[in-house]
Amino acid sequence: PSGCIVIGHGPVGQQVLRVLAERGVPATVIEMNLATVRAVRATGIPAVYGDATRVETLIEAGLDRAESLVISADLEAAAEVVRQAIARRPDLRIMARCATLRDVEPLR
Repeated sequence: PSGCIVIGHGPVGQQVLRVLAERGVPATVIEMNLATVRAVRATGIPAVYGDATRVETLIEAGLDRAESLVISADLEAAAEVVRQAIARRPDLRIMARCATLRDVEPLR
């Protein structure tokens, strides 16, 4: 496995991508904003337009070969993304952004 899937290209996602690039880790972005997907692709970073709660979107982004997944966006359905990813890749390292402490337990 290699690389990282980054869900969301807001300020947090952009910072995660910078850190990954500095370390030479390839990354693919999943984003729901088509204009953002086009802008990310224009920089040479692979990007997938779609809903990360759908396993097909995760697969298109490289779930089967990724070593990690970062949920950088504040997603209401973050727990569903984690469930989908773990169901297919139980060995995947997942890091998720949480807006509040009550969001932590459902993600575990």
